[in-house]
Amino acid sequence: LADLWARYRHLGRPMYLRVPRLIVDPELPGAGVARYDVHSITVRPSECRLPVILHELAHLLTPGAEHGPKWIQAMLELWETELHVPRSVALLAGRQLLVAA
Repeated sequence: LADLWARYRHLGRPMYLRVPRLIVDPELPGAGVARYDVHSITVRPSECRLPVILHELAHLLTPGAEHGPKWIQAMLELWETELHVPRSVALLAGRQLLVAA
């Protein structure tokens, strides 16, 4: 998480510059959650994988953006760079997310 944060914190306007805490909670309902107030990402043990971490990281990079355009832009960059998703596929997925938001 420290490496990801160092590489991508410039993509948004995070509330904190320090590395977020990663908390693994077997009781968490859902896959993961980003908490701006304590600058943390909480995930279920079974969901502690890169796509989930990137999703929540994008939330910490764009506080208050929910799943709106700013968050989608951060996610597109993360998918393209970290998951090697071609830009055209990432843009299509981003458009679908925007419609679903």
